[in-house]
Amino acid sequence: MTEIESINLSKLLLDRENPRLSEFGITTKSKEAEILQILWDEMAVNELMYSIVSNGFWDYEPLIVMKTADGNSYVAIEGNRRLAAVKLIHDQTEIKVPKHIIDKIDSALINQTTKLPCIVVNS
Repeated sequence: MTEIESINLSKLLLDRENPRLSEFGITTKSKEAEILQILWDEMAVNELMYSIVSNGFWDYEPLIVMKTADGNSYVAIEGNRRLAAVKLIHDQTEIKVPKHIIDKIDSALINQTTKLPCIVVNS
């Protein structure tokens, strides 16, 4: 059985090489803020974020991640929208998140999503 690890949110990166993002001009040099904006505008991260703030993050649906070349971080190869939603729960400086979503964010949700369930795969 595949082992699920809890990985700190600060070590999880959005996938700049995700083929669904390339049509929006995302490259390996794109900043995470650009990826967040595209995911928010084009891929319904707002709906997913609202679901997470309303119902919590479901641990039984782990992200699939790969360790970066330097070994210090992990790139989400499956679960970029969920990761983006959680990143925005923790920090709304990059995106104008509606007040009705922000108002539902509480310390319990922040604590629950400081580490996320992940399956680490080899490249």
